[in-house]
Amino acid sequence: MKESNNTLYLGTFNSELFWKELGFSELPSISDLQSDNVLSVLDELQFAFCANSNDVLITRLPFDQFHKEYLCLLGFEFKSNDVQPKNEKGSGVASICDLISGSQNLEYFRGLTSSINSFSPYSILPESELLLQKLQLENSIPSIEIVKKVNSKVFSTLLSKEIGGIKKEELAYSSEYLLRIGKEMLSSSHVLIKDPMGVSGKGNMLINSEKLLSRICSHIQKQEQNGKKTCFVIESLLNKKADFSTQLLIDKSGEIKLVTVQVMRNNGFAFSGIQTSDSKFLSFLNKTEYFKQVEWIGREIYKEGYFGPVCIDSMVDQDDNVIPIIEINARKSMGLINYAIDQHLANFSVKGNLMYLSLILKNKISFEKLLNRLDELGILFTSQNNLGILPLSANAININVGDNVTDSMSCKGRFYFSLIAKDNEEKKDELLSKLNFAFNEFNIKVVN
Repeated sequence: MKESNNTLYLGTFNSELFWKELGFSELPSISDLQSDNVLSVLDELQFAFCANSNDVLITRLPFDQFHKEYLCLLGFEFKSNDVQPKNEKGSGVASICDLISGSQNLEYFRGLTSSINSFSPYSILPESELLLQKLQLENSIPSIEIVKKVNSKVFSTLLSKEIGGIKKEELAYSSEYLLRIGKEMLSSSHVLIKDPMGVSGKGNMLINSEKLLSRICSHIQKQEQNGKKTCFVIESLLNKKADFSTQLLIDKSGEIKLVTVQVMRNNGFAFSGIQTSDSKFLSFLNKTEYFKQVEWIGREIYKEGYFGPVCIDSMVDQDDNVIPIIEINARKSMGLINYAIDQHLANFSVKGNLMYLSLILKNKISFEKLLNRLDELGILFTSQNNLGILPLSANAININVGDNVTDSMSCKGRFYFSLIAKDNEEKKDELLSKLNFAFNEFNIKVVN
């Protein structure tokens, strides 16, 4: 989504972690530091939003030199930091806003942003206001309390219940009620329990039996006995046909712009691929009340005091019922990134499909060598080769490979890319097969 000002872009893709209220019971989960590390460097995908060479993208890790040079050849021009923002908290627990505002080299970032007159973050974070002050930028943003409210699944559930429909959903403020309502719902379908501020792929739990439900409620009850409050969303599991999202932009005056509709591919509860909706799907939605409902949702969000980007996650079930609200994310999204990439790819008369490969590797891979190998295989997207792989991320590949990795250790990485094949399924398969082959040559295992 291009903007005409000299704009500062930055973001933390696990925003929900910084919106989450303390003192509440939590679902059982397994910590995965390596996956968290990958998520922390996906901010590099925001280059897609940059509209001119004076735009600035600040990322947690500096851009890979060869990746940036490749993107510039395709017309993606922007300034970026060549030093890492660090403060005494370290890079693991702090948001990008916190890292910059508390950085020991704050003057460097002030200089980098000296010509900036617009601020377009991935999301509003608790430290966003302080960052604007530190960088001496004047921009109006919604308060963090408003942002937290409209991003909570409590808020989206209340709106969904007001719209009505086939989805059974309730708010549970105690383990006792969660157990009772869960048993009722399980009589007709499996259920999902959702944390109000669950990050993508986390904070959701599929319950398929009363035995599992009882174990989870017992886990929550123990936390309540230790003084924790409880708040969860519980809903019936729908028979899904298609996941999709609608991206809105709400301006300060309350004008609501429908930017794009994106169709999702999910792996479990986490994103794995996305593409811009075709005319057939839009025609189907137009025959329903969906877009009227979306406009109403936008107005309700604005009434709370929020303005900025919004992603509404929606669904079509196997009976072609449209469920307008699965979640509301008052921030940018992967769908908006894919839209921005497609806007740029229009210069080449093509569209892409935003995807990623999950990788297991033991040694760092040179991104320059990867680009060269993709080019040798004839699958690197270039101005001369408009069917191929457009690499969107570099740092996410090697983020977990440190100097102390031994032969017995395996590290997680991800490679985000746009697959450009003009709806030719054979070509898609060929490109993906060669991409997998290239990673195998570097002794990197693709696991999805």
